Amino acid sequence: MASIADELRKEVLAQWAARPEATMRNPFGYLLCMIEKARNGEFNLMTQPRPTASVTKTTPRPSQPPPTPHCPTDASRAIAQQEMAALMGMVKARNMNPVTRDG
Repeated sequence: MASIADELRKEVLAQWAARPEATMRNPFGYLLCMIEKARNGEFNLMTQPRPTASVTKTTPRPSQPPPTPHCPTDASRAIAQQEMAALMGMVKARNMNPVTRDG
């Protein structure tokens, strides 16, 4: 724990002491895990009260313009019809030659 700042070390030990021993299968292993998280910057202090909604300030989202409706052109309609005809042809061909599975 020498590589951890004094304040963080106190927080780790306070959290470890605050947790009921009955809820930990391996208290020493739990402490080692907390120390490792503190070294990696992943330690979350569980004993601090969480901020409530009245304390938390929300920032308003910037208003986004409404989406513009898509207006298909004659060219895009023709392409879509060709693609759909090709897909329907594949479906019809598959229905005419069904794949049989040997069970």
